[in-house]
Amino acid sequence: MKTFTIIASFLVVLTITLGTAQVVLSNTLATKGKELGASVIFAEQLQDENDTLRAAVNTLRSMRTIASRSGELGFIAQGTPQILSQDKPLAFRP
Repeated sequence: MKTFTIIASFLVVLTITLGTAQVVLSNTLATKGKELGASVIFAEQLQDENDTLRAAVNTLRSMRTIASRSGELGFIAQGTPQILSQDKPLAFRP
């Protein structure tokens, strides 16, 4: 009878301990799942932002944008190059 009481007490304590461990583990996994979901959403937002920025950079790098912006800044289109003749020296010695 005493052995039965010890075994029954052990089983009750074991059941309570395992139940508590299961609740703690379930709560931990649920919290991790929420954190993982938030991380996935954040990663998708960063990817969207990267795509937007990449498109903006590609637009700014285009030759049409560079040509129009250079005109706004006062640069002029390249004309015919002027070549100096070599008939006369450019500088004289004193």
